[in-house]
Amino acid sequence: MATRTLQFYGVGYSATPISINATVNGTSVFSGPITTLDTPLVRGNNAAGLAAHTALFTADIDLGFTGNVPVSIQVTGVNGQVVFGDIKINHTAILNPVYNTDQANVLANPDNTFANCLSTFEAVANPPLTSDQIATITAGTDTAAIKAILAGANASPWISSGSTFIPLSIGNFDPRNSVTIDGNAPTVDRFPQDNGIWAYTVLTGSTIAFNVDIPTAGR
Repeated sequence: MATRTLQFYGVGYSATPISINATVNGTSVFSGPITTLDTPLVRGNNAAGLAAHTALFTADIDLGFTGNVPVSIQVTGVNGQVVFGDIKINHTAILNPVYNTDQANVLANPDNTFANCLSTFEAVANPPLTSDQIATITAGTDTAAIKAILAGANASPWISSGSTFIPLSIGNFDPRNSVTIDGNAPTVDRFPQDNGIWAYTVLTGSTIAFNVDIPTAGR
């Protein structure tokens, strides 16, 4: 079975070792000590705190799976806490780097049809689009044919990240939902509130649980 991998990032703060027990989709994927710093706690998503984050554990999921995956992480230790930050995934869809920022904004606009994006496709197509291909894109009725045309012209808007891991937490989107700590809704450490990754601080002796929203794979 083909799989892709999730990476869960964070760091512990304590004068003594901290361990976690992580379960993903009902299966234990990691149990043991994590990177723990004997320094003052750095909360939230600021650069100083994130620089210390490492991949605490990983979990494999079916390449064809899309939807929610339940996660539970128990934190054990003495007088400490763990800041859980980014979640990354490989084999996911990313914007084709042949498009610049302005072109990407055109493609990302949900109101734009294939015809509206034609000049953007033409600007990067290599080899150039033929008149028949342009007609097919302008008509906008045969999505499969249009995707094949763009792929053949190296102009597909979205491509696979392959083995490269891509953050799931982007802009105002938290890949987690239904988050609880010891059964209660937590406070999110996120500064500024409308930017950057989402982070959660969990004390030793507590358990964080959530679902991870898994996007469609970019094969």
